[in-house]
Amino acid sequence: MKKVFKLVAVAALVSLTVFNWSCKKDEEVEVNKAITLSNGELTVRLRGNLNLTDDTNKFGAFETTYNGIAGVSVVATAYMRDFYANPSNSYNFKDTTIAGVTGSDGKVTLKLPVGENEDVRYDISFSQVFVNQIQISDTLPDEKVASTGNATIYINKDEFEVIDRIVTIN
Repeated sequence: MKKVFKLVAVAALVSLTVFNWSCKKDEEVEVNKAITLSNGELTVRLRGNLNLTDDTNKFGAFETTYNGIAGVSVVATAYMRDFYANPSNSYNFKDTTIAGVTGSDGKVTLKLPVGENEDVRYDISFSQVFVNQIQISDTLPDEKVASTGNATIYINKDEFEVIDRIVTIN
């Protein structure tokens, strides 16, 4: 009986070893592996009326002059799950963010990665900044807050989007 038990144990051990070597472990898919096929590009231009005394054109007619709003942080956020054509339900996808700051001309350009899907959604948020605005009744500028609402865009590879906004100055 001991001989039969030893023989069965050895056979089981050999079978287990052969089975273990012949099975491949499922390879884990690296989530960020080669999903960025290209970039889309977002250009943001933010302008505001910083000088209320120069709202007349050379013909004497009313015409608002808008100046670039500098120093606004622009943040584009996308959910990484949207990058995949067939995303795994077992993976906890994170957000990806791309940020920039408007220059003196009120412009910033962000290169936004896009994945395998069409129309990757980006939520765009803008910070508030303090600006100096010259009032009609005063030659010294008053410090005011410039702000604008958030935006949502859908962008594809090699696509260009533009957000051109007049900001609220309070």
